[in-house]
Amino acid sequence: MTPQAALRDFVFDAAERHNIPGAAVGIVHGADEYTVTRGVTSTRDPLRVDDHTLFPIGSISKTFTATAAMSLVEQGLLDLDLPVARYLPTLRLSEHGERASVVVRDLFTHTAGWLGDDVPDTGWGDEAVSRAVTEQLPRLPQLVPPGGPPSYNNMSAAVAAYLLETVTGRSFEEVLRRRVLAPLRLAETFSFPQEIAHRRHAVGHVVVAGSARPVMEWQTSRAMVAGGGLVSSLTDQLAYARYQLDGNTAGTPPVSQATRLAMQRPYVRMNDWFGIGISWLLRSRGELALVTHSGNVAGLYVSLLVLVPGERLGIVALTNAATGALMQEELLAWALRRFLGHDVVALEPAGSTGPLDEYVGRYVTGELDIEVRSTADQLTVNVKYVGVVVDPAVAREIEKPTPVFFVAPDVVAAESAPWQPAGEFVRDPDGSVGWLRWGMRLVRRHGADVGARQQ
Repeated sequence: MTPQAALRDFVFDAAERHNIPGAAVGIVHGADEYTVTRGVTSTRDPLRVDDHTLFPIGSISKTFTATAAMSLVEQGLLDLDLPVARYLPTLRLSEHGERASVVVRDLFTHTAGWLGDDVPDTGWGDEAVSRAVTEQLPRLPQLVPPGGPPSYNNMSAAVAAYLLETVTGRSFEEVLRRRVLAPLRLAETFSFPQEIAHRRHAVGHVVVAGSARPVMEWQTSRAMVAGGGLVSSLTDQLAYARYQLDGNTAGTPPVSQATRLAMQRPYVRMNDWFGIGISWLLRSRGELALVTHSGNVAGLYVSLLVLVPGERLGIVALTNAATGALMQEELLAWALRRFLGHDVVALEPAGSTGPLDEYVGRYVTGELDIEVRSTADQLTVNVKYVGVVVDPAVAREIEKPTPVFFVAPDVVAAESAPWQPAGEFVRDPDGSVGWLRWGMRLVRRHGADVGARQQ
């Protein structure tokens, strides 16, 4: 069977099994390219999904923002190692914040230290980004010092957008268009709802009792564009993937080859399998080094971008239901096996650093409320989202007790996905377990001091 036919069979089967109304999937491998689209933009008003259908790409947007920022770094207009306050002198943090310690690099490596998921909707006016930063940032708790343990941070992307606006004197969207979209000739990537309304675009769905129901609301705000608000097509995402993969583009590279590669090296290491570049999330699968980012917009759209630079393989997936997340891991495993002969291998169990009771407890920060329990000589993790509307089908998966096993000291993998770490316990300076990093977010152990300082 040809790669094109095999990909088609995979996508159609996975979309059917997971009740995904619309999907657009593409793979580049060397000089070859394969695309498959399936389904409809909306179950209420169905239009066929094609290579040019627009999908929100969520947090993949962060890599676009970082590329624009690095073009400014190359021109000497930004310095990753200077304090953000050097460029934003009126920047205010919470009472525990260390303003002078937050450097520009921290905005792109999830190490700014403040609570990262609370980005307000400040509308679509010209001051939306500046208002979000100046009004909300002083209210956010500083979980750990800047440059400390990484924790996924959407507010940092908003600060980065404000920084780009201040340095250039232009809106963030204009900076992005001039420095990334236009040079790469990405004509199907947009920021504003009015740019998207008259083009064919996907509508997000929740899946209830096996039926996909459209949600007729726009899910992002202008303050979130830099961190998760771009909307793009499979055509553009494949062109972007090819550029980020090996530097090839029909247009003009927005940054030099050296800078593009530097963005994909780890500046922060969480464990042996996971690091962070300049907005890229770096994962290991056996001997393979993956440069990745995914996106999830309000549990209604799920996207994936994976690069395997050493093998010239790129994978793109866009879907309009949260159940698209269930297809992502299957797609990655399928593509690595089909194109590289790489099979998924479970990580080897390892002993915990201390007794299991040392990890048991409740961990609470922001939207996450996690209970870690010990039963039959094994830990289980129970995750709940507080104040967040989650697709019922995905909520059932998320809130199932997740048995985990240690793969390194303080690092655990889920039995249901044993090929990669799922979480990591982080210790306070006194050696006690003070945090759980789950979904890349640091979650504080209940009863511990949120302002406690980390090393």
